[in-house]
Amino acid sequence: MKNNIFGGAKSPFFLLSMKLIYLSILILLTSCTYSVYSGRFPNLKTIKIEKFENKTTKYEIDDEVLNSLSASFISDGRLKVVNRNPDSVLQGKILKYKNEVHSYEDVTVTQYQLKITFSVKFMNLKKEEKIWEDENLTLNKIYSLGESADLTEAETNAAKEIYKDLFDKILSNSLEEW
Repeated sequence: MKNNIFGGAKSPFFLLSMKLIYLSILILLTSCTYSVYSGRFPNLKTIKIEKFENKTTKYEIDDEVLNSLSASFISDGRLKVVNRNPDSVLQGKILKYKNEVHSYEDVTVTQYQLKITFSVKFMNLKKEEKIWEDENLTLNKIYSLGESADLTEAETNAAKEIYKDLFDKILSNSLEEW
């Protein structure tokens, strides 16, 4: 049997050293966790999402935004969406809705750009304080018809992506603290 710097393969010092190495690795692995959940607002458990006031001529966009934000908060799971006794409230306005040609080739439009401007306020009702507010948040999406020749469908899909971006923006500026 070969001897090593620990005094032999089965020496008590070798076995103790191996246990300490394994224990160190285990502690290192279990202590290195990552989470997007923030302890920034531990008192918030629920949210009421109010229907955004529609200041545009786009029919039913207020319902689309409400439904999309509600589904996103439910899917995310950090705050339970409620209508009564919320810990927090999300309020907003849809200020502008603009769909325009972004690029064209010869006389054919190749891309469109949809821009939606929001005013958003996220309030902590337990502490009666503003968590985050942006009174002029413009989000945009460039899109093309792609496989579909239906401009309305392509515009609707671009709007849905903007609503997802709105949710992400709300989270990154409120609950997520980097």
